[in-house]
Amino acid sequence: TKAIDQRLSERVRRAVEDVQAKRPFQEPGVGQTVVLTNDEWPMGFQSIDIEDGDGPDMRYLVVATPQGNLVLGESIEREEDLITLLAAGMQITLFFTLIASLVFSLLIAKRSQRRLNTINDVLKQVAMGHLTSRIHLDGDDDLSLLAKRINNTTERLSRTMEHMRTQSSVIAHDLRTPLARLRTHIELRLEDFLQKRKPIVR
Repeated sequence: TKAIDQRLSERVRRAVEDVQAKRPFQEPGVGQTVVLTNDEWPMGFQSIDIEDGDGPDMRYLVVATPQGNLVLGESIEREEDLITLLAAGMQITLFFTLIASLVFSLLIAKRSQRRLNTINDVLKQVAMGHLTSRIHLDGDDDLSLLAKRINNTTERLSRTMEHMRTQSSVIAHDLRTPLARLRTHIELRLEDFLQKRKPIVR
């Protein structure tokens, strides 16, 4: 009722000015009343519950003026209807917010799963020896950072394997001549040995 009392206090100030200036009251809004009467009314704020169903529950503010008692009223049901409307609006807003959050979460989860599948597929290719495979992900999130680190690691591994192949080729080339010489030397020795072992024919 604080909001109603505040509105009644503002309205009574303007109504008193109208009485003093002998002007007609401003047209009250829906659920509002204003009257200048000589009837006895308790001064100040009061609430009246109308239980016979002839009208809404009312909140009144009564002030005394030289011309009589100024009575301003406002329907409490108007405030209750507003509260009910706001509560219903909040419930609807909460419902659609939950739905939107759920849809957004599903989209994020689907996108994350798709990106994880991309990482997994590239790792399978790397495990099969395809060291030129790379992970291509957009964005700046944790998965993108992980993909960059995997790509860097794969690149270093690829360079290491290439270096090993190069060194193996160099070593094989360097060993070819000594091995050929060793083979020739062994063959000559073997031939000499066999010549010495030949039986003497008499």
